[in-house]
Amino acid sequence: MAIIDREPQTMDEERDKYCRHIPDLFHGSYRRSYRKAMKGHSLREAVNSKCLDCTCWQQAEVKDCPLVTCTLHPYRPYKAGSCSQSVHHGVDKIKTQEIRNDGSTSTVAIIQPHPRKEG
Repeated sequence: MAIIDREPQTMDEERDKYCRHIPDLFHGSYRRSYRKAMKGHSLREAVNSKCLDCTCWQQAEVKDCPLVTCTLHPYRPYKAGSCSQSVHHGVDKIKTQEIRNDGSTSTVAIIQPHPRKEG
């Protein structure tokens, strides 16, 4: 039996390969969010990306996630009653509030364009 010699892929190559499978929705915002999370720049983006990944990139599925035993469930994006949405000039603004361990809070605004309507 012959062993096929294959060059090991770097983490960046693996991530780029995975990123190509992320739907190009909202002008690529899911891909940008994933890349930002994988660079270690944002815990919020990491949670958002993981929840979207788990639900095949469907925001409605994240909102209605039934996996209450998941450690990310309390922190998932798009959950009912936790964020206010406003629509302005074709853009959805989603504001979320994080409560830190020290009791302080921070507000994060995620801006996503509306999906384009064809026709």
